[in-house]
Amino acid sequence: MPHLTILGGGPSGLAVGYYARKCNFPFTIYEASDRVGGNCITIKHGEFLFDSGAHRLHDKFEDITKEIRRLLGDDLQKIDAPSQIYHEGKFIDFPLSPFNLLRNLGLYNCWKAGADLIYSRLKKRSDDHSFENFAIHTYGRNLAQRFLLDYSQKLWGLPCRNLSPAISGSRMKGLDLKTFLIEAIFGRQRKSEHLDGSFYYPRMGYGEISEALANFCEGQNIRRRCRVTKIRHDLDRIKTIEVNGSETVEVDLLINTLPINLFISIMDPAVPAELKFLRNLSGFEMLCL
Repeated sequence: MPHLTILGGGPSGLAVGYYARKCNFPFTIYEASDRVGGNCITIKHGEFLFDSGAHRLHDKFEDITKEIRRLLGDDLQKIDAPSQIYHEGKFIDFPLSPFNLLRNLGLYNCWKAGADLIYSRLKKRSDDHSFENFAIHTYGRNLAQRFLLDYSQKLWGLPCRNLSPAISGSRMKGLDLKTFLIEAIFGRQRKSEHLDGSFYYPRMGYGEISEALANFCEGQNIRRRCRVTKIRHDLDRIKTIEVNGSETVEVDLLINTLPINLFISIMDPAVPAELKFLRNLSGFEMLCL
């Protein structure tokens, strides 16, 4: 069988290795860091564990949830809790909901936000299909600026006008009468279920998933501290990769999970300039290959 070369030891690369091993497919994962997991790791500091981000596992794909449950067993726990934003000394539920905002922001601020929301909903939507426009239309400028836009710009490193609405996933919902009544009558837990506040979470942190995938793939299949520095091709197919600027490895089949801009930047020979990042008419960066 041909050997599979996997670039990157984050969740995607580890998942490829996991399924490759299950199918008895030979593979090697190349990871630049001394640890796997990418941005989905759990760091231990003293007696405490800290995730590298606000990760959680929503049961959207039953087969994937079953695979992770096989790996983690009873360590994969069901949690019923919405996300919360710490704002001016109080915890605000996210997705935002009217009753929770009323309790935490007060009547005057909620009145201002409500008027702003009504104006945003009545105003004709522009042709600007950006996350900024989407957030303002969904929550009004007052709430969007307070809870979404500044945070998203820091998180993604780009102005919100250059981000797609897709970054919100299914989390931009809940600011309606139905949610208000559910929370007021049935309480916070029922509201959490309504707003998809139920999720799975490993007992020892989200990085436990990456560690379990890596343990399943281990042996000589994961090479840490191996940064891919060149991807050599003949304009038809990838022939070899260069590791750490010195070692050359022949390639049969290759799967890339590195950032696409990094992948392109280390191709040898370099790709033509017209095939690199271009800017389309709506202002979003896109890759034309």
